[in-house]
Amino acid sequence: MPIKTSKGFSIIEVLISTAILAALVVSFTILVTEAAVINRDNLFSLRAEMYAREPIEAVKDLEQSNWAAIVDAICASPNICHPEISGGAWTLDAGTINDGVFTRWITIEDVWRSPPPPVFPNTVVKTGGAVGANDPDTKKVTAYVSWAMKDRTKTISLETYVYNTD
Repeated sequence: MPIKTSKGFSIIEVLISTAILAALVVSFTILVTEAAVINRDNLFSLRAEMYAREPIEAVKDLEQSNWAAIVDAICASPNICHPEISGGAWTLDAGTINDGVFTRWITIEDVWRSPPPPVFPNTVVKTGGAVGANDPDTKKVTAYVSWAMKDRTKTISLETYVYNTD
């Protein structure tokens, strides 16, 4: 009985093996590239969050040392400002600050409470008018940080409330 041989079968095996290996190499390369992009994005997000915490802490310092700087019209919403150190103390200057990568700014908004003070406890409401009264001793501070990504600009924000304790 003659033995049948399949000539060329090993060439097909080599081609299929090469295709599978190429697909694995391409998949691994894409995985490594995407992981690097995600790592870079996370690093920028972490740095941005730290940059957003700084102005919040600066305004909290002003809450105790210079309440007048917080209620100054230079930062009253819709105006924007940023903290600077001047003469060893925090000040608020108009506009944004940019370090070449991140743009930072804060807004300071009036706070409205319902029911009107001095009833306690009362809650913060979105607007004034018939639903609430302006609380001149409380301000809402929002810190923003934005930076450019490949195809878009990303912005994060942190907010807090500060209180006049005088």
